[in-house]
Amino acid sequence: MTKLIESARIAFKLGLAGIAVAWIVIVIAAILNPWFVFTRNAFSDLGAAGATVPWFFNDGMMFTGTLICIYSWSLVVFSGNRTETAGSVFFLVAGLFLFMIGYFQEGTYPHLFVSTWFFIQSLVAILAWGAGFVLDRKKRIGMVLLLLGGVSAIVAAVVRWPSTAAIEAFGIVVIDIWTILMAVELDFGGKLGRGWS
Repeated sequence: MTKLIESARIAFKLGLAGIAVAWIVIVIAAILNPWFVFTRNAFSDLGAAGATVPWFFNDGMMFTGTLICIYSWSLVVFSGNRTETAGSVFFLVAGLFLFMIGYFQEGTYPHLFVSTWFFIQSLVAILAWGAGFVLDRKKRIGMVLLLLGGVSAIVAAVVRWPSTAAIEAFGIVVIDIWTILMAVELDFGGKLGRGWS
């Protein structure tokens, strides 16, 4: 059991690294493609056939998706109830969709589907973990996550975004905030479960 816990902690940290990896890939890909305009394009344009070194963006998304899947496995290990486990699985599926965003590059038929469902699955994961924390009597963090998921969904729907990249950046930031809050609550760097509930 101890080896499983230690492996899950390592997996969790690799998932946290995914936050940095995703943004590093996006920024470098944008630098390599000076025609990219944040208020006009989609991030996936950086991996389209006409982009400079499109494989860099696409491989970066596949790598980040893999990190998310590893992270999600650690969440399954440390989930406290079925709702949290379900949230972990939803995020694992999101990681698979992110992997497919890179595999099915911009301009191919499945790309829009997997791009959209990456964000939907991530939102469901956030809401499920919020509900799971509430059921686990960790109401403070649970309500914060439910608020994060609910408000971000409303904002995404009602704001007139200047570009696809803008709403994608918003979605990524929300996922990043959730991941950081999960790290604070579950405290994988120290005593498991100390948290701030």
